[in-house]
Parts: sequence; C-alpha cells; structure tokens
Amino acid sequence: IIGVAAAHHKKTLFSLDARIAQVQAETRGMGKVRVLPFEGLIMDFCAAQQAVAVVRGIRNITDFDYEAPMAAMNRKLRPGVETVFLLPDAPLQCISSTLVREISKLGGDVGQMVSSSIAIDLQQVQKGG
Repeated sequence: IIGVAAAHHKKTLFSLDARIAQVQAETRGMGKVRVLPFEGLIMDFCAAQQAVAVVRGIRNITDFDYEAPMAAMNRKLRPGVETVFLLPDAPLQCISSTLVREISKLGGDVGQMVSSSIAIDLQQVQKGG
C-alpha cells in the first residue's frame, strides 16, 4: 500500500487526484501495489489498512533530524507499526521535490531526476495546463 497524503500542511504542485494517478502510473506492473489517499495521521491510516510498517526515504542528516522524532511519536501512537528508513544511492541524495519544482519552473531539464511521465506533467503545469 502506498499512502498519498492530502498534504494539508503544504502547498502541492499537483492535486491529490493527480498525485494518486501519477503513483499508480509509476507502479503499474508491480503486482499487488495499491495506491490510496489519506487525510490526518499516518498512524490512523496504518491502523485502518492494518499496516505494520511505514517506509520513509531520508537523503541526509537534515531529513533524519526531521524524521527521527516523528518516528518516535508515531511509535507512541501505534507501537505495533515500525518506521523503516531507506537511503538513496549517493547520486540521488541531492534530489528534492522543492529543487525539482524550481528547476522545472525555470525551464531546466529534470529528466535525470524524475520519470519521463512526471517530467511531462511538470512541463504541462509550467505551461499553465
């Protein structure tokens, strides 16, 4: 299960429905992957889905400093749900959604940072469509 957050706390470039469709397209052919939206606490979503783990990507110490206390709080909320941190390959550690959006907005090539379909979606948004 891949949970796509409604992201009430930050402004997203794509709507929730668009982000769900993007994840579904990227995971097509990966077997039993389900992509579901959620609002509120991720631990409530985990309980509703009977999930036993949350997988989070961390690129650097800054991400870890943000994610570690959140993982500790999530453990207090749902002791049966583990948080698993994954590190990207070194060449990917500099990639963030903020930088990708900014590069795309300024007309730069993000093709090495996102899939071709996401690059096309970004181009369409920048053109106003």
